[in-house]
Amino acid sequence: MKKLIIFTITLIVISLNGHLNLNNAYAAVIQIAAGDYHTIGLEEDNTVVAVGSNVYGQIDLSSWTNISQIAAGGFHTVGLTANGRVEAVGLDNHDQTDVSSWRNIIQIDAGLYQTIGLEQDGTVVAVGYNDDGKLNVSSWASIIQFATGRNHTAGVKENGTVVAVGSNDDGQLNVTSWRDITQVAVGMSYTVGLQEDGEVVGVGINDKGQLNVSSWTNIKQIVARESHTIGLKEDGTVVSAGSNLYGQRNVSSWTNIKQIATGRYHTVGLKEDGTVMAVGSNNGGQLDVSPLNPGINTYYPDSDGDGYGDGDNPIEALTLPSGYVDDNTDCNDMDAGIHPGADEIAWDGIDQDCNGSDLESLTTYYYDYDGDGYGNPDISYQGITLPYAYTTDNTDCNDMDADVHPNAQETAGDGIDQDCNGSDLPILITYYSDSDGDGYGDPGNSIESSTQPSGYVEDNTDCNDQDAGVHPNAQETAGDGIDQDCDGADMSSLTTYYSDMDGDGYGDPDNSMESASLPSGYVTDNTDCNDDDSSIYPGAAEQCNGEDNNCNQIIDECCDGIPGQITLISPSGTIEETVTEFVWKEDPCATLYKIYVQNSLNNFKFSQWYEIADNDDDYPEVNCQDGECSIILDSVLESDEYEWFVMGSNDSGGDGSWSSGMDFIVQGDDSPPSMAVLVSPLDVVFRFPGENTVTFTWNGDDKTAWYRLAVWDREDNTIHSQWYESSKICSEGSCSVTPASAFEAMEYQWWVESWNEFGSVWTGDGTIFTAK
Repeated sequence: MKKLIIFTITLIVISLNGHLNLNNAYAAVIQIAAGDYHTIGLEEDNTVVAVGSNVYGQIDLSSWTNISQIAAGGFHTVGLTANGRVEAVGLDNHDQTDVSSWRNIIQIDAGLYQTIGLEQDGTVVAVGYNDDGKLNVSSWASIIQFATGRNHTAGVKENGTVVAVGSNDDGQLNVTSWRDITQVAVGMSYTVGLQEDGEVVGVGINDKGQLNVSSWTNIKQIVARESHTIGLKEDGTVVSAGSNLYGQRNVSSWTNIKQIATGRYHTVGLKEDGTVMAVGSNNGGQLDVSPLNPGINTYYPDSDGDGYGDGDNPIEALTLPSGYVDDNTDCNDMDAGIHPGADEIAWDGIDQDCNGSDLESLTTYYYDYDGDGYGNPDISYQGITLPYAYTTDNTDCNDMDADVHPNAQETAGDGIDQDCNGSDLPILITYYSDSDGDGYGDPGNSIESSTQPSGYVEDNTDCNDQDAGVHPNAQETAGDGIDQDCDGADMSSLTTYYSDMDGDGYGDPDNSMESASLPSGYVTDNTDCNDDDSSIYPGAAEQCNGEDNNCNQIIDECCDGIPGQITLISPSGTIEETVTEFVWKEDPCATLYKIYVQNSLNNFKFSQWYEIADNDDDYPEVNCQDGECSIILDSVLESDEYEWFVMGSNDSGGDGSWSSGMDFIVQGDDSPPSMAVLVSPLDVVFRFPGENTVTFTWNGDDKTAWYRLAVWDREDNTIHSQWYESSKICSEGSCSVTPASAFEAMEYQWWVESWNEFGSVWTGDGTIFTAK
C-alpha cells in the first residue's frame, strides 16, 4: 500500500502588502504553496500569511485560523482546517471557491479555475471550470495523492497506479502503464510521476523540455505548473527542466532544501534553517520573501533623536529597544542637527554632515541622471566636492537619455535633437535617375537629397535606363537576345518537367525542374502519387495490397469485391455551424456508406447508413459527384470536440474497413474568447516633446466582453493594469487604449487578457517595447 508523502515546511512571514511582517518575525511556518502571481505560507499556530498579487482578494487570509494545509490556484487560495472543512478566497468566476459544504477532507489542491479535495475514504470531490472534463473525478476510489492543473487532473491510487481525466491533446493522460508511483504533478498539457525508487517518468507536451526528467535520481518531491518541472532530491539539492524565460529554473545552487513549490512563472524553496528561496517572475510581488533568521541584532543609541546612532556604544538585543536605532553613522549623538545628510553651514567650524570637514568654498554642480557627463541646467547643488551623479557641466537638453548631449552624433530624421542644437538633422536619401520612367533607377547616376527630385527614384536596379521595357520585373522574351528582366542573360524557352523515378510515365508533382528540353528521367505529367513504385499511377488496376494503386486516394477499393478505406475531406479544425456537411472521397465499389460521429468523451452522437442514388436499399441518399460524396447532418451538434468516421459497403462484397478518424470542434456562443493579437507598440515608441503617453492597439474577437491591459517596466514594477469594456474601446475587431500613466524613456513589457463568462486568456509571454 502506497503512503501519502507529507512535507514539513517552514516559511518566513510575509505581510499582505508584500513586505516582511516584523511583528510576527519569529513565528515558525510549516507549509508553503504558490499560485500564478502569489506565494502563501502556513504558520505553526495554524494561521496563514501571503505575498504577491491581490487583484481578486486571493491573499486576504488574516482571518483564517485552525488551518492544517494550504493550496494556491491561478487567482484563488484554499485552506484545509484541522476538522476536515475547507476555506477559499479569491477569483470565483467558475465557482472554484464554493467549498463551504465539503466535510472529512484530508488533502486539497487548486488549478487555474478549479479546486479538488480528497476525502477520508479515498474518494475525490471537485468544483470549478470543467471545460476539458478535468473535474470528472467522482468515480475515483482508493486515492492517496493527486494534482490538478490548467486542463487535466491526475491521482495516485493505493496500489501505485495512476488515473487521469481532462484534455489529452498532447497525451498527458497516457499514464495507465505507470506502476509504483508515490506522487504525481501536472503542468500545462503534461504529467510527471515520482516512483518509489526516486526516479521520475513523464508524458505529454515537451516543447520546452519540461519532460527531460528521465536522468533524475533520488527524488523525494516533484512539482510542476506552466512549462517547468522542479524536483527535490534526498540530499536537499534541486533539479529542474523546461522553460526558463523568467529565471524560474535558476535553482541549481540551492542546498539544504526541505520543500519546493512552483507558480506559473516562479519557484519557491524552503531551506532546513527556515529561510525561503524564490526565483522567476516578480510582476505580482510573489518573490518578496527575503530570508529572515531569528537571532541577536546590533542596535546603537540615538540620544538626540535624529535617527542616526552612536557607533561607539552598540548593544545586542532580539528586538529594537526604545531610544536605539540600527544606524551607526552619527558623528555627534548629542546634537540633532549633526548627522550624515544634514545641511552643511560653511565656515562655522562644525562638520554638520559628518563628512570629516567643515564646508569651505562652494561649487555649483548639475545633476547628471543619464551619466553622459552633461548636466541638467534645471537641477543643481552647491558644495565643496563633486557629489555622485553630478557634473560641473549644465548643457544637457535631455538628462533622461545618455545618447542626447551637445557632442552626441545626430541621427537624421528621427525627430530627436541628439546634439542639443535646437533641431533634428534632415534625412538625406540617395535617388537614382529614371530616364525611361519605368520606376527603376540607373545605379550609375545618383544624387542625395532630403526630398525626391523629379525624374529620380530610390530604386537602383535598372540595367537599361533608356528602355522602359527593360527592368527587373519585366516579362522576359525567350531567344530575342535581350535581357529584359535584368537577370544577366536572355531566357531560353523553358518547360516544366517532373521526375519519373519508377519509369511508369507519370511524374512526381513534388519533384520538378525547368528546362529547354526533356531531361532524362523526367516527363511532362505530374499526377503520380508514388514515384517509387511503377505499379502505382493514375488508372492502374487496384490490387489487394494496402496501397492506393490508382492514385484516387482510396486504398484497396473493390478489392475482392469489398470497398476500400475511405479518405475523409471535411469537416476538420474549428467550425461555427451546428448543422454540418460531411464530405469524403467516393469509392466506386460502394453502394452504401455509413457515417459515425462521437464526442470528446468517445460517446456516440450520430450513426446512419446512406445509399447512392441508383441503389434500392431503404436509406437516405448520399450526394456523390466529381469523385466526392457528401451528406448534410440532420441533427444539431452542440459546442464540443468531435471525431467522425466513414465505412463503405455493397451487397455482394460486404463491409469495407472504417476510415481513419478526423477531428473537428464546434465552437458555439458558450466558448471562451480567443487570444488577442498585439499590434502596437512592438519595437520603439517615439514620443513628441513634452508628451509621455503611449497608445496600445490590439485585435480581438466579438466573444470578448472585457479586456485587461497590463504593462510592467523591466524592473517588474506595474505601470498600468486596468480592465476595459470591449464595446467602448473596440471597433470592427480593433481595440485601442491610451492610458494616463506616464511612460518615461525606458524598456517596457505589455500583455492583454481577454475575458468572457466562459473563461479568459492572456497574450502569451508579453511584448517588449522601448519608449524614446
